[in-house]
Amino acid sequence: MTASGNALRLAVVFALGAAGGAVFAAVGLPAAFLSGSMVVVAAAALLGLDAKVPVRLRDGIYVLLGVSMAGGIDRDLLARLGEWPPSLAGLAVSVIAMIAGSYLYLRRVAGWDAPSAFFGSIPGALSMTLATAEASRADIRRVALSQTLRLFMLVGVLPLVVTAVDPAASAPPPTPAVEGIGSLALLLATGLAGAAAGHFARVPAGILLGAFVASGLLHGFGVVGGALPPALLVPAMVGLGAMLGLRFAGTSPRLLVATLTAGIGAFLTAFAMAVAGAVAVSVLTGIDLSRLLIAYAPGGLEVMVILAFALDVDPAFVAAHHLARFVAMTALVPLLARLVLGAGWASPREPVPRESDFENEVLPDDPDAAGAVDTSSPP
Repeated sequence: MTASGNALRLAVVFALGAAGGAVFAAVGLPAAFLSGSMVVVAAAALLGLDAKVPVRLRDGIYVLLGVSMAGGIDRDLLARLGEWPPSLAGLAVSVIAMIAGSYLYLRRVAGWDAPSAFFGSIPGALSMTLATAEASRADIRRVALSQTLRLFMLVGVLPLVVTAVDPAASAPPPTPAVEGIGSLALLLATGLAGAAAGHFARVPAGILLGAFVASGLLHGFGVVGGALPPALLVPAMVGLGAMLGLRFAGTSPRLLVATLTAGIGAFLTAFAMAVAGAVAVSVLTGIDLSRLLIAYAPGGLEVMVILAFALDVDPAFVAAHHLARFVAMTALVPLLARLVLGAGWASPREPVPRESDFENEVLPDDPDAAGAVDTSSPP
């Protein structure tokens, strides 16, 4: 694909995303520009539309979102820090339950082989999960698609659940836009510096979280106040939704159908465990259930934090929990793989399925072919 051809396709993608977001907003759905853009672009991607999002454009979207997410931070944040240790302990229990429940569903009900079921059950952290799964006998295509389906369903379902629990969350964030060109320029420059620091420090989701922390410091010390104006924020939300939708580009209908039932079942199992954990911790600690639902949701760090911002549900609280889970999963997944799959879990079959197979390859007809899912009864 030529650069001009990709630019044209990208323009179509963002136009479709904007149209989807506008429709969702007109209907009154929560997180409308994020979820609407994602749904419409995903449908177009399954029909054959594809485009490559330039790295700088992707990073720019994360910087804008990270800067604006901190608009609600104030000096009262320190008073809320005491809520975090009990809810982080509850998160640890909830994550174990999510992994166990999803693994048993994929293994016993969907009939997946043990490595694919294990890596398909890890909540969030898609890049880390795929990188680790690639060293095993897992079917990378199914792991990647099931993880993508789970994030897709979370963005579609979670706002509805959160707004049912907390109707005020369906309204747009009340934080006013920052006033003055000087304050806006300071926010953007500080956000860029924080994003660069987070990226070079190799912090998980460093660009987004770096911009968020840098902007949060300005807001916390009262240097500036307010979020980015809608003229910058809405296109960033649409862009993120479009990038999520493009994950379905190149997915064959056969692979999608073959994974859909298992993906939905694994999502419902993990989501039920997350909801149960959030409800239990809310009852025990008195923390708002809406915050805990997003903090415990089995989705990616960046998207869940941005979703918290879109619903005006304490992004700092949600970011702390998803970052803690990401770091813990990065450290513990290889150890858990050894515990669940045995000492030889990192012995790949030949040939090793590559992550690129997820994009265009269909499942082989021969069940004995390399990379096929083992449908035999589990031990």
